[in-house]
Amino acid sequence: MFVRILTITSNYTYVHVVLRNMVPSLGPIIMSMCESLLTQALRFARMSYLESWNIVVQSLQDGTSVPRPVPSQQRSMLSNPFLKFFEHLDMMDKVHRAHPLLHEMDLSKSICEDVTRIVSPLYGIVLAKLQGDLSLAQGSILSVPELERTIAQMYV
Repeated sequence: MFVRILTITSNYTYVHVVLRNMVPSLGPIIMSMCESLLTQALRFARMSYLESWNIVVQSLQDGTSVPRPVPSQQRSMLSNPFLKFFEHLDMMDKVHRAHPLLHEMDLSKSICEDVTRIVSPLYGIVLAKLQGDLSLAQGSILSVPELERTIAQMYV
């Protein structure tokens, strides 16, 4: 499903760019109608694309309701939100490498900013909340800036 959304978003962007280049040959009424339809379609595709990141965000939210302090036998379970989170993030990265967004109209840059705005704050909250309780290897969890760089690499 995600691949289809990514493809549709790129296709709408491509058609939008082609139509803008055809402005002189199209009449103003036709261009206005096409522009309106494509803008709505692109907005819908973009919204659907951002909703596809829900699986990543949800994996963080699943682990935030654990009470503190946590008994030692349950501490290993606390890493599950991060394990699932990084599993889903890795899946998103693989999909983006196989099906990159078009760089036209700054689409990839603005979507990257939106994704970062959605994912980064929640990640920071969960990281701060659970960091004292987690007995994780030093390199297994990213800092918020490292996460933001990781997300940005998906849109290069």
